[in-house]
Amino acid sequence: MAAVTAAGPTVARAPRVSVIVATWHRPAVLALTLRSILAQTMGDLQVEVVGDHCTDETFETVRGLGDRRLNWQNLVRRCGSQGWPNNAGLRAASGEWVAYCNHDDLWLPWWLEAGLAAAADGQTVVHGLGARFRPDGSAGLQSGSPLPGGGLYLQPSALLHRRELVARYGDWPHFRTSRLGVDADFTQRLTRQEPLAACARLSVLRFPANEFAAYQAGSAPPQERWLESLLSDPAAVESAVGRLLVADEAQRRLAAPTIGDAWRGLRQALAGQVGRCWGDRWPRPGLQRRQQLRRWLHQNERRGLPPPDLTGPLLAAEVSERWSGAAEPDAGPA
Repeated sequence: MAAVTAAGPTVARAPRVSVIVATWHRPAVLALTLRSILAQTMGDLQVEVVGDHCTDETFETVRGLGDRRLNWQNLVRRCGSQGWPNNAGLRAASGEWVAYCNHDDLWLPWWLEAGLAAAADGQTVVHGLGARFRPDGSAGLQSGSPLPGGGLYLQPSALLHRRELVARYGDWPHFRTSRLGVDADFTQRLTRQEPLAACARLSVLRFPANEFAAYQAGSAPPQERWLESLLSDPAAVESAVGRLLVADEAQRRLAAPTIGDAWRGLRQALAGQVGRCWGDRWPRPGLQRRQQLRRWLHQNERRGLPPPDLTGPLLAAEVSERWSGAAEPDAGPA
């Protein structure tokens, strides 16, 4: 695909929220994700879709939605995680607040409006509630969880923070340099010192790609059914998902723990104790990075994905393509 250069600035004025969507070769599901973002009740948005060196029809999918708030850029080299794409999106962001949405998740239409309202007392980081779906149709609740060394892990699709925090605490890391994983590394730095607000409403529906075999040809995305319901009756969706979460919690409490569960619990407790004693030196960064890399490459191999580009500097990758919906004369309304 030929490089596309924007003819003008991304937006005429600074929006309230800049939304960053990192993506790689999921155009069909990405379109559903973007539709849920564009349907937000707080519509003062700038949406930066950043391809992790996409070579398929992802750009055409973004452009085909015809919304002036959509912008596209594509990285020269593939990173293999959301770290570099998110940094590229942050460089282009001009909003007072920044939000992220994984390219296979769906937002409830009130998420940004409710998240900003939750920060009315001066908080700089907001986290919403998420429902993580499983292939059998059940769903579990996702919210913040403590990390060794302090701070919290916050799921990126339910994260909202003021843009100036990036200059204060640093960019998203590359997975090779991250001790905890790129998302946990970033949110830990944000939440160690910044005041955190919680949005009590269900904010995001998550459909992890590795659980739904999303990269296999012919697999029907479950997001399609849920998106249509979100757009027509979001309150009914919130109620239905709430029943799933209650049932999941009841099942979890009734289930008898196995030896594996007990062993995992023991390891987590040990990690918490050592983390309090040794802080950032637990677990050993080099060992964990190597283990994480091996697991990640093995998962990609099982899913038939090509390996990422692991060469070159571990800085924000260069961008080969740029396009702005605002530069399109026939784009949809802002």
